[in-house]
Formats: sequence, structure tokens, C-alpha cells
Amino acid sequence: MARTLIICPTHSHADTLLAAIPSVQAQTDPDWELVVIGDGAPARTDEIMADLTASDDRIRYLPHPKGKAYGEAYRDPVVRGSSAEFVCHLGDDDIWHESHLRTLTGALDRADWVIGGDIRIGVKGFVSWRMANYAWPGLARKSRNLPRPLVFTALNPVAFRRSAYLNLSEGWAPGPPGTGSDFRMWLKFLNEPRVRVAGLAAPTHLKFQSQLGRDDMTPDDRLEELRPWLERINVPGALDALRRKAEIFGTVPKAMAVLDAGRAAYPAAALRRIGIEPVGPEDAFSVAHSGERMTLPLTPEQMDQCGLTWALCRGPVDADTFAAYTAVGRHPDSRIFHALTILAHARIDLARAGADALASRSGRPELAQRVHESLDQLEREGGAARPPGHFRRAGLRIMRSRPFL
Repeated sequence: MARTLIICPTHSHADTLLAAIPSVQAQTDPDWELVVIGDGAPARTDEIMADLTASDDRIRYLPHPKGKAYGEAYRDPVVRGSSAEFVCHLGDDDIWHESHLRTLTGALDRADWVIGGDIRIGVKGFVSWRMANYAWPGLARKSRNLPRPLVFTALNPVAFRRSAYLNLSEGWAPGPPGTGSDFRMWLKFLNEPRVRVAGLAAPTHLKFQSQLGRDDMTPDDRLEELRPWLERINVPGALDALRRKAEIFGTVPKAMAVLDAGRAAYPAAALRRIGIEPVGPEDAFSVAHSGERMTLPLTPEQMDQCGLTWALCRGPVDADTFAAYTAVGRHPDSRIFHALTILAHARIDLARAGADALASRSGRPELAQRVHESLDQLEREGGAARPPGHFRRAGLRIMRSRPFL
């Protein structure tokens, strides 16, 4: 039997499987079995899978009627019925680098669950990079009760030991309407004290979100978008070049807010506070196990992006640093807007203070207004988080004592 089970849920994308699955077949680790689970998939998916299963006996297709939520109930028996040592998941419209399986399963040598870096490609070519060290003490615990948990919604960057899955009280299962399927499953691992967690910043796949501008694209259009990426992802240096140009998005600002990284004296210390050791762009990635920091190779520009987040977290304490990092011309409005919005998922007080300071200290009242409007909407939707009562009161005292706020 195969060493690694790969599960690929699919609903309506159909033709994108013609790019996603070949990226699995290109893996340098060939010891795998791929099970594609049709969740009310169209007849076109049946045609595609008939050809793929006929040509590669490592691939199986299990069609089902549309299930509840995202068809999670169909995934659980596949995991339980396998004898594989490891389990990975493939997004049906995403692409793996040839090192993906080898990297993730290799990180499980002293762990039960690992999450790697996540490179996302926007419709207009915008590249973002998400990562977080969940092996760092306190990070998973302090973030699990946020309205929007720190664990990002992603199938591809996660691998786990099947034995650890079998020890959970519940595996894949449908959740309440409107809740993220993936992060609910990953939180089951992180909430189990016996699970050994590993963190890795290295990106080994490309994520093409079906939302955010792709809603109106046909399956043929989606495939045409993916094909050039499939052709070049394994070209030496191609993935590394993408990583170097990527924006540091999502989880880093939230982790800094959760672990109060604004208390750090400088940006590198702020990253160390969240379990990340920043290194030069030519340096190697490392796997972090319980209590260890993971290395994060960064370009000077990416380090400056992390510095911006640190300054936003530090705002009420250090007005001059805040003004320097948010000065017109240093960072685009979109980057500051995103960072403050993400901070609000963990600390709405920091985000509000930062928006106020944009107007009073950085001369950017229009951007400040946009941020406040976004935060208003976030609060209405229940997606913002406030610090515990005593900390929030202390934070308000600090903000009121600073004239620029």
C-alpha cells in the first residue's frame, strides 16, 4: 500500500483537475495514492477521472451526490479505510511543486501534524505568502477562540499522521453554515494536547482561490490560467523567485497581535516573539517542533513589511516609529489597509488606534477613514476581536494618554 494518502475533494471545478493532478504525478516521492472525492460533481468530472484512473492505478475516483456543507463526511471514511502512514490534501484547482510531498511528510519525522507555507496567486498576478509557527508555545492556544482563528483556510499545506487522526474524538465532519471547513478540521488537531505540531514556512504549492475575482470564470478559463503555472513551477528557481516577490500576508500580522509583538524593541525581535527567526533570502528554511523557532528567509522589502506590522502593533507606545513606517511613499495604502484589517481579527483596539494615528500622525486621513469603515463592517459581521477586559482597559488608558490618538 502507498505510504501517503492524498485526498482531493471536488465539486464544480472539473477541468482544473487536469492541472492539479499532473502536479501530483510529478512528485519526486512517488509512493502515494490519490483519492478524488466527487461532492455532487458534474458529468465532466466523471469523464476526466475515467481517463486519469485508467492511465494511473494510483488514482481512484469516488463520486457522491452533493453532501452537506463541503462534503466533509465523504472524507472521513477514506482516511479511516486507508493503511497509509501519512495524509495530505490537494485543492482541485491548485498546483503542487514537485517537492511538496517529500517536504511535508519529511517534516513529520518528529510530529503528528504540520503546516507549511502558502503561496497564493491573485487574478492579476498578485502574489502573497502566508505562514505561521503553530509549534510555538501559546500561539495556537491563544488564537483558537478568535472570531476568525489564526489557522488559515487551506488544504494543501497541511499533512498529518493517520494514526493521530484516528485518535481524535472527531475527524472530518460538516460544520455550521458559513464556517470554514479546513480550519475547523485543523483546530481539532491543535486542540488535542497529545498531538505533536510542526511548523514550516517553506512554500511548496500554489493556491488559486476560486473566490476573489474567479467566481465568473468558466472551468475552461480556470484551466487556461493554471496551465502556464503547471509548466513552470518545477523550473529550477521559479518557486523561489515567486517567494521572494510575495507580500507577507495574513497570519503574520494576526500572530503579532495575538502574542503582543508590539512589546518587542525592533522588527526582528517581534518575529522571534511569534516563533520566527528571520534570516537572509539565501538562507535555508527549517522545520520547527514544539518550542522551536522556524527560519524565515526574507528579502529586505519583506522584512520591511514585517516591520510595518510591528510598528502598527506598537503604535500607542512609539509614535515616531509608527509615523516612519506609515509615511507616504514607504508602503502602499493597500498594504497598510490589509495589515490593520488583519490586526482587527485579533485586536480591534490596535486596529482602531492605528487608523486614528494614520490621520493625526501620518497625514493620511482618507486611508484612515477607509480603515475605520472596514473595521465597522468587520464588527457588524462579528469578525473582530477585543482583548480581555483588564488588558483592554489598560490599552484604552495608553491610547488616551497619547495626543496623536
